[in-house]
Amino acid sequence: MNDADFHLVAHSPLVHFETCTKVQNATTKKLQTPRANVLQRRMAEAVEVLTALGVPAIRVIVTKIRQCGGTTFSVEVIYHLCQQRNTDALILANISANSQGILERMRTFSENDRFPWHNALVPRERRMKWSNGSTATITSA
Repeated sequence: MNDADFHLVAHSPLVHFETCTKVQNATTKKLQTPRANVLQRRMAEAVEVLTALGVPAIRVIVTKIRQCGGTTFSVEVIYHLCQQRNTDALILANISANSQGILERMRTFSENDRFPWHNALVPRERRMKWSNGSTATITSA
């Protein structure tokens, strides 16, 4: 990975998502490197613009149809921010079962991440913790 690629992956959740992560294919159940869809690209653009403008607290609220990748990419954004800098995140799912699915996505990202963050994730039941002090609390409404 050259310096430009390294910088892009470190600062862009979208580039990181498409180059360093793995997601489970809904049909085959095999892990694969994802290709972002239109919704995920729009979410990435919004996050990256707000970050560039210096917005200190970005809130991602996803109201969506089922199976569109909104949850997966929201988890990627939080995972990426927590890896990148000390962050306290809250992930709120509609029901407890969906909270567990989010937790599993976070674990999959961490276990299969090719980027050298040097920032270990310690997954727990409802609170993810990184060695840089970042936390992501996962709960349900």
